[in-house]
Amino acid sequence: MIRLHRGAELAAVPIYLPEDTAIPAKGVPATQHFTREFVSDKKLLQREQKTGVAGWLTAVAYLTVAAIGYFLLGLLAWGLHRLASVAPGAATRPGGRRFERAPAAPREPVAAS
Repeated sequence: MIRLHRGAELAAVPIYLPEDTAIPAKGVPATQHFTREFVSDKKLLQREQKTGVAGWLTAVAYLTVAAIGYFLLGLLAWGLHRLASVAPGAATRPGGRRFERAPAAPREPVAAS
C-alpha cells in the first residue's frame, strides 16, 4: 500500500491485498502495471468494517472505553492519595487515626547450657 498524507487528508493506493473470505473482501492483485485511484486510508485498512452500522453503537462503544479509562485513572489517583497521606514509618488504624506502638516487653535472659 502506498499512503499519501496531504493536509487533513490521508489516502492510499493498494498495491496488493489478499482475498479474505472470512470478512468477505475481494483481493487486489499485484500486477506489474496498474492504474488505481487513491481512496480513504480507513477504507483499505478496515476492510472488515460493515456498512450501515448504527452511529449510536459506535459512540456508546467509545464512551464505554473512555469511562473505563477514567475510572482506572481515578482509582490510581485515589490509591496514590491514600499512600501519600500516611507519614513514613507511622502506623494507622483502619479508620485512619494514627497510633503509637507500645514498647516491647523485656525478655528474660536465656541460660546457656
